[in-house]
Amino acid sequence: MNKGASFGFCWVISGCFLGVGFVSGVELNKFFGGCGNFGFVALAISLFVAILTLYRLAVLTMDGKALFPNKLNKAFIFIRALFMLSLLTYSISSAQEILDCLGVEFKFPWGSLLLTVTIALLSLAKGQSITRVFSIGVPLIALFCIGYRIISGTNSVIDNNSQSPFESIIGGLILSAYNVLAGMDAVTRAASGNTKIGTSAMLAGAVLWLSGWAILSSTGNSDSMPMLHRVITDSRALGMVFAGIMLLSLVGTGLSWTVGLGEWLSNKNDTLTSIVVCAFAFVLSLLGFDNITDFI
Repeated sequence: MNKGASFGFCWVISGCFLGVGFVSGVELNKFFGGCGNFGFVALAISLFVAILTLYRLAVLTMDGKALFPNKLNKAFIFIRALFMLSLLTYSISSAQEILDCLGVEFKFPWGSLLLTVTIALLSLAKGQSITRVFSIGVPLIALFCIGYRIISGTNSVIDNNSQSPFESIIGGLILSAYNVLAGMDAVTRAASGNTKIGTSAMLAGAVLWLSGWAILSSTGNSDSMPMLHRVITDSRALGMVFAGIMLLSLVGTGLSWTVGLGEWLSNKNDTLTSIVVCAFAFVLSLLGFDNITDFI
């Protein structure tokens, strides 16, 4: 793998974590925000476990080995497909939540519908569009969060102690499993045919920890989208920029899960199947199916 491909694979791995739950600060504050500075250690442990697992999955893919025996592997693929569907539904509903934070509220979730249509249209471009969106949205989010933290400073609420270090580590391991399930499809797809992915995995770990440190130390609460609220409070213009980057990230992750589900259902990248998946996920978001992801 050349340097450009290695760097691209780094952003694929990072993109598995830098979804709306991570970037908004909800996940980070829920699992790591209640034990002071130890939360940053627990975050590092969580990222290490998840990235090491994804790395091993990528190696198995390159070696042409299955993760489980055939019958068990089919059951696991089915469970992972349901999980990806719940994540796609959550992403779609999050688009309207971002607009709500900006004060753009509608009785009908037009933001979610617009995201659904965008993902469906991009699915016509097949695999290349996924790589492009990942390569643009993910580094922009990381750079924005880290840069914002350096410029704006910390939030003293992070020093509260509402949970023990043990609880934080257990929560971090649960989050690791969550991120592995969310990202293994994109990682194994991108790893196919590549070599020397260890450097990419380590670079992704560094980017993710710095992003997590920036978001966690900038917020310090478990409100809905605390990072976006913090940025908007400081500067509405910056809040608009951050919201736009988050929406771009939603397109990338949503498109990846849509194509993954489409390939699983039709054994190929069938455009019609991907569009049906998008429409079905939008309907599920209207019915509250995204709450399942919140529960997980």
